[in-house]
Amino acid sequence: FQLPFFRDVRFVKREGKPVFIFYSAVDIKPIEEMSVCWRELARRAGLPGLFLVGARMNGPKSCLDAALIYEPRNSINALNHADKLEIRNGIRCFDYQMAWEKVLESQPFFEYKTYFCGISGYDDTPRRGQSGETLMQNTPEIFRQYLTKLLRKSIEYGNEYLFINAW
Repeated sequence: FQLPFFRDVRFVKREGKPVFIFYSAVDIKPIEEMSVCWRELARRAGLPGLFLVGARMNGPKSCLDAALIYEPRNSINALNHADKLEIRNGIRCFDYQMAWEKVLESQPFFEYKTYFCGISGYDDTPRRGQSGETLMQNTPEIFRQYLTKLLRKSIEYGNEYLFINAW
């Protein structure tokens, strides 16, 4: 439990509550117990609570306040499933603009408040080598165009945050 960070004035908060994102909520087996414990620790420490968000979820978790559509994994999975990839030197390559189209098609999870996530690019080959994946043909212009659309969508859903991954 990271109380000094949660108390820092620079820490992102929603209604005074520190926002914490579980990167892979599906992999945390005791997430319900953990959430109860953390909320109690926050209350004891004088915080108004915690705002807990789950990314990479496979079903609703009543212990969480919101979901985050984790990108580019969500869009890459969709493109891979649709067989929209190219193999170059063993590396799985996906079109950046097509990935953004999938980002814009994403819908809220499980009737939760759902935050959307944009992508400036993606290349995990430095850590995965030939088993890696990359988005090809990304440009600042495409990023601006699609981020603007995603921002509008996010506002339509009443979201106060928009996330960007793979900066």
